[in-house]
Amino acid sequence: MDRNMEKKTDTKMLLEFTDSYREQTFYRGGSFIRMDFSGIRGTDSYLDEMAREEILNRIRPYGAEGIHFFDSGNYHYMSRLFTGMIDEDYILVDFDHHTDMQIPAFGLELLSCGSWLRHALMEEPHLKKVLLIGPPAEMIRETAQDLTEEFGDRIVTIPEEEIGAAQAGESGPLMEKLRRLFTGNALPVYFSVDKDVFSVDILRTNWDQGILGEDLFFEILRICAGYEMRGGCSQTESEGANRRIIGMDVCGEFPAFAGGDAEAAEENDRMNGKLAELKLR
Repeated sequence: MDRNMEKKTDTKMLLEFTDSYREQTFYRGGSFIRMDFSGIRGTDSYLDEMAREEILNRIRPYGAEGIHFFDSGNYHYMSRLFTGMIDEDYILVDFDHHTDMQIPAFGLELLSCGSWLRHALMEEPHLKKVLLIGPPAEMIRETAQDLTEEFGDRIVTIPEEEIGAAQAGESGPLMEKLRRLFTGNALPVYFSVDKDVFSVDILRTNWDQGILGEDLFFEILRICAGYEMRGGCSQTESEGANRRIIGMDVCGEFPAFAGGDAEAAEENDRMNGKLAELKLR
C-alpha cells in the first residue's frame, strides 16, 4: 500500500499481541483493521530491532492517523512507533499513571514500554510539547527530572495530586494549566491513553493504577481538542476550536495471563467502546 495514501482520522486499528481482546465486543461488527502480532518474538515489554522492523512494515501504510488499540501497557512502546510517523509539528497528550521516561535496564538502544516517551522526546524533531497526565509527583521527580531540566517547558505535567484536587472540587489550577498550554496554540494533537491512569473503580489493568475518573478525563479531552469529541454530546467548542487531532492510541488491557476474568473484560470493553466512538477531526 502506498505510504502517501489518503489518511483518514476515522481509521480504527486493533493490534493483537495476546488474546486480551478475546472476551470483548467493541471492535466486532465494525470497520476495524485487525493485525495479529502474537507470533512475533521480542515484543513483551521490550521491543527488539527485528520485531520493530516487522511491525513497522505492517503499520506504516496507515500512518499515525485514527484510533489504535494495542493490548496491555506492556506494549505502550507502540506509541513511539506511531508518533514516529508524524511528519509535522505536534503536541503529545499522554494519559498514564507512569512517566514512561525511564532509562531501560538494557540501555536506550532498546525501546521499552517504560522508556518510549524518553525516546520520543530525544528523537522526534516534530514533538514540540508533551502534556503528561497522571503519574504521582514523586515518580515524575525520580524518573524524569533530567528530562524536565533539559527540555524545560516542552514538558508539562499534571500529576496525580492535581487530578485528586480537581476531582475534589479544586479544579482551577489544573484547568488553568490546560488553558495556558492550548490557548493561542494551533498545533495538532496526538493522544496516547494508557488505561492504568484510571481508578480501579472504573476498570482494571495489569499495572498499578491512578485515580482519574471518567468525567474529568473526557473534560480534559474536550479542552485539549477544543471540541466535544463524544459524538452524542453537545458540540460546544472552546479555546482550541480549530485544533486538529492527528490520532489516538489506547492500551492498558487486563490480559489473560494476569488472570483476566469476565468482569475485567467487561470493564475494559465498556471504556474501549467509548474511546472507539470518539470523533477525531
